[in-house]
Amino acid sequence: MVNKVEYITMCTVIWQAVINHILETTGLQSVFSKVYTNPSSFDNSGCLHLSPYHRQDWCTLSPANMCKGHILNEHCQKSAVKYDVVAFVGDGENDFCPTVRLGETDIVFPRRCFPLDECITKARDKVAARVGSWETGFDIINVLKEVVMGGRE
Repeated sequence: MVNKVEYITMCTVIWQAVINHILETTGLQSVFSKVYTNPSSFDNSGCLHLSPYHRQDWCTLSPANMCKGHILNEHCQKSAVKYDVVAFVGDGENDFCPTVRLGETDIVFPRRCFPLDECITKARDKVAARVGSWETGFDIINVLKEVVMGGRE
């Protein structure tokens, strides 16, 4: 049974200013302990300035502006918490890098019929984590309930 849940988000295509706006308007700011995305800010004249999260050339599975696998590993290593289970939700091809870094106790949720789902199907032998494809958030919630509740409700 899982005692505590931490939510982080990693996004390669949405900029910090947009994510902040979404979290503020939905009241979800306090839910996420960390947001990893490309920095952005508005200057005094209202212009939006964009930057890459980092510049990487070490991972061929990821775009140059962000290696989510590297970020996930760093987050888990630097955290004071030892994670019993990492549940990773993704849909893009760039989500395959963190997927192949997950362990046997972890879960990856690829969005059904999207690039990550196709990557996993083609290279299932490279994925140690449990796979729970999803179409709606309810598909994810049902699997997570099993994990969090330890099979009891």
